[in-house]
Formats: sequence, C-alpha cells, structure tokens
Amino acid sequence: RDAGTPDAGQGPVDPADWCAKKALAECQRSVRCLRLSAANLAACVAEAQLACDATAYARGVAEGRLQYDPDAGARCLDAYASGSCERLPLTCEGLFKGLVPPDGGCLLAEECNAEGFCFMYDGVCPHRCRAYAGKLEACNNFDKLCRPPGGCEQIDAGVLGCVDKKDAGEGCTSYSGCGLNMACNQGACIEVRVGLGASCNVSNGYPFCDTEYFC
Repeated sequence: RDAGTPDAGQGPVDPADWCAKKALAECQRSVRCLRLSAANLAACVAEAQLACDATAYARGVAEGRLQYDPDAGARCLDAYASGSCERLPLTCEGLFKGLVPPDGGCLLAEECNAEGFCFMYDGVCPHRCRAYAGKLEACNNFDKLCRPPGGCEQIDAGVLGCVDKKDAGEGCTSYSGCGLNMACNQGACIEVRVGLGASCNVSNGYPFCDTEYFC
C-alpha cells in the first residue's frame, strides 16, 4: 500500500530482473500470510534467488529461446499480493513460452517448445531438448517422457508405453498414468488433493486436503 491506498503495482518486468522480483513477491506473500516475519524478508529474498538463474532467463529471451512479455510478468507478480497463500497465481502460468525444437540446446526447462522437454540430467551445457514419445511408444518417466497430456503406463508385461491418462477409480500401475491431480494408489487412480467438504485420508493418506484446508 502507498499512502493508505493500494499502489499501482509492478511496472514491466525485465527478464534480467525476473528472479529478484519473483523472490520478493513470494517472500512478501509469506509475510502477508503470517508465515514469515517482516524482519526476515531480506534473508528470504536472498535465499529464494539461489534457486533461480537470472542470467539464463535474460539470455533465453535475448537469444530467442524464450518468448516473454514484460507486462505479463508484472501481472504475474502483482497477483502474489492477494489470493491463495500456496498456489501459483493463474496469471503466471505459461509466462515463459519455450521456442527451442527437439535436438536444440536449452539452459532452462521452459526453453523447449511443445514438441519436447529439456533433459536436465545429461551432464552437458547447454542441455538438449528431447522429443516427447507418442502414443504407445516406449517411455520411462526419466529421459523418455510422453507428450502431454499422455501418461507413461504399463501396456504389456514389463513394458511401459504412452497412453491416455486415466480417471479416478480406473486401474493403473504407474503414478504418471493417472490424470491431473491424481496418483496411482493400490492399483487405482485416486485424487491427490480435494477441496472444502470432500472426504480426505480415505486410502493410504489420499486424498490430501488442498493447501488452504486441513482434514
């Protein structure tokens, strides 16, 4: 707030400043949600920046590996000032759009386009974008990932392949074979988190309550 009224919010956020400003927004939210003392704000911001590579974001945009809108960045960070104390604000989803095709180099997970993913465990720099596996093609949930929204599931004895993700109650053998917000629990897909009024802790602790509630 500024002089008793809400201020005008962020101006356009340069990609080089993204990590620092995002860390500040996250830590200010923690203060707002009474999870952090205002006296520890600076330390929180410093620690949060350690997990974010500001140079990589700046280079990714400048070198054409990332599509990014500074005004959208401002809207994303402004959204941390209200609403959920846990969830990523909706305005932040898809903020950095990858432009690198399969076999191209990537420094950040966000840099690959919709055809592939950045494999971060290859021990080289830059990493490489790898193409997603198609339906019924082999997968392993590590360096062979299924094209979203498909999941990696057992399709034959000992053989994993890409399939359509399953709904709650349907049989499964793999966590990733279940749909969004679901896990494979005792051979069936079950919701991971549920909202206000829904049954919780039904089987092996699942489903958990959503982050704003308790069981």
